[in-house]
Amino acid sequence: MPDVLSQSEVDALLSSVGGRGTGEAARQAERVRYYDFLRPERASAAEVRALEELQELVSRSLAVALSGALRLPVGSRLQSFEQVAWGEFLLGLPNPTCLAVVEAPTSGGRFALEIGPGVLYPIIERLLGSNVVSAGGASPPRPLTQIERRVAVAVVEMMLAALREAWRLEGREPLRVAQLETNPQTAMLAPPAEMAALARFELSLGEGGSVSGAAHVCIPFGPCREFLRELAALPGAATGAGGESAGAMARALLRVPLRLEAILARRRVPLREALALLPGSVVETGARAGDDVVLAIAGRKKLRASAGEYRGRKAVSVRGGFRP
Repeated sequence: MPDVLSQSEVDALLSSVGGRGTGEAARQAERVRYYDFLRPERASAAEVRALEELQELVSRSLAVALSGALRLPVGSRLQSFEQVAWGEFLLGLPNPTCLAVVEAPTSGGRFALEIGPGVLYPIIERLLGSNVVSAGGASPPRPLTQIERRVAVAVVEMMLAALREAWRLEGREPLRVAQLETNPQTAMLAPPAEMAALARFELSLGEGGSVSGAAHVCIPFGPCREFLRELAALPGAATGAGGESAGAMARALLRVPLRLEAILARRRVPLREALALLPGSVVETGARAGDDVVLAIAGRKKLRASAGEYRGRKAVSVRGGFRP
């Protein structure tokens, strides 16, 4: 009669077989690589990491450029960076919106820069002379007027200058706005299933970020593959180039326009005397002909200078710092 296994021996046999099976299944699972045919990845992990860090620089450059142009605090934050289908990107945009089709330099290809209406209309109001930034929720649900389109193109070119600065494209042809669309569905730069690199930025205007909205930079891999490779291969793109970003911010700050005034003299006069002034009238100021001229930068007295002439034009020669 054959030997009969005890219950403990049966349990030990089953556990050993099960352990080998589980280990084999785990090894098989490690060799399995999942692939999404609807949303295939077109960039390696290293390229994605390098491109994402470049968009962090773009975020800082956008804040500096817009803050200098609008003369108010502007915040910019990279909210997300991912690979999405081009059609999926278009479906997620509001209609109407402001979508600029931009031509990439040298390597060719086109990509999209979108500014949401929640932040675009307040920017337009500010550039047209409004001192108050209205809430983004008050933006009208309509396409841009002709005047607003022209201002919007200027805003897009400002943002492209920030992109050019962050992407270090100074030695190449400038980024150019090929067309401006209000209906995102008409911007067919790539097939709907084509994958694209999408950076989403959150912009906030005014003290405390009272007005906020989104902006997107979407670069299709198909027509812009070579351009994306060049961006990912930039020196320092994948090493968190903090020094480079600080240098880019400093260079951007140097382009912020400031008002420079040369103050010869100041005197308060009654309204009666002001109304009596005519061409050729002489106003006594109490200052002597050889006295220094005060240079004021952004309304603040900073330098002493002497008045003179340079190449046939009135000029001042800086002599030193201003002391009250």
